[in-house]
Amino acid sequence: MPRIHDIAERANVSIATVSRVFNNSGYVTQSKRMAVLKAAEELGYTPPEKSKRTYEKMANDIVGVVVSDINNPFFSEAIKGMMEVFRKHDINMLICDTDESPEQEIKALQTLRREKVGGIIITPVSGSVEYNAEYLKELNGLGIPIVLLDRDIKLSGFDGVFLDSFKGAFDAVNTLIANGHTEIAIIAGLITSKPGIDRLEGYLEALRLNNLPIREEYILYGDFRKESAYELTYKLLENRKEVTAIFSSNNMMSVGCIEAITNLGLKIPDDIAFVSFDDFYLFGSGGFNISAISRPTMQMGVEAAKVLTSHLKKGKRYKDEMSKRIILSPHLVLRGSEQFPKNRRAAAFATAPPEFP
Repeated sequence: MPRIHDIAERANVSIATVSRVFNNSGYVTQSKRMAVLKAAEELGYTPPEKSKRTYEKMANDIVGVVVSDINNPFFSEAIKGMMEVFRKHDINMLICDTDESPEQEIKALQTLRREKVGGIIITPVSGSVEYNAEYLKELNGLGIPIVLLDRDIKLSGFDGVFLDSFKGAFDAVNTLIANGHTEIAIIAGLITSKPGIDRLEGYLEALRLNNLPIREEYILYGDFRKESAYELTYKLLENRKEVTAIFSSNNMMSVGCIEAITNLGLKIPDDIAFVSFDDFYLFGSGGFNISAISRPTMQMGVEAAKVLTSHLKKGKRYKDEMSKRIILSPHLVLRGSEQFPKNRRAAAFATAPPEFP
């Protein structure tokens, strides 16, 4: 089945231009419009039904929840919070997993549109995929309220519930520095997502404020998945033996990091220090004792569901309101894995690191 990307490539235009043609929104030159329609015909692509009449009767007792990785415990906890709210209002959920794929995300949104859900809570795969953002705006224009969870979409104006990821990452790395670490690596997440960018920026700012050099070889780009983190950590510790601490940007990558560390015959924190962004039920048990940035995950789900439920009650009048942007704070749970490895020579440091303003 052809995709929007295929049409854009054949017509030699941007994905945003294809979106504008099919949605009949925004200015497109006649030559580009014809090129898009011709490419769509050649590839056998039929755009989804755009008629507003398809949404005259919305099922306000059914909402869609779109998550980027159902295997991540963050989403199961957030969904529990949503269920707590929705059950009180006799609202059911249709849950879709995009598997961090923009194409799967569009398919999920099209499915929810066909099902005439009353509203959608979504953790977008990326904040920079134009067609997906435009499609969400189209749904919102049809009277379907959209609430973002955890990941933002730039300039979308959607309601959302987020975490102060910058502060969480800053606190984690600043604590490592306070424990004598100067050679600190990061397994970064998707930098097409705002949490991925914010956590990387928090890491960098902690280094800057402590007058530590930023070393590109210590910045490794993962994808919020266990497999990528395993490979990156394994290569890092094989080639950069001077590294004394690793900061991982989410819990699933942390699991991959810990597996790589273990398979290299190293122990946390005796041989290498480690701090995870996002806690995990195993981190505080079974001898792991992994320090982690913990966030009020269930509360994030509760708040998102409350915002959406409020919109459903008001109907299309919700559009007259200012968008709600709820930002919750994380906190650092120290279990000992942040300490300087006793099997390594302690690095000297003169002053205590500064506090985050």
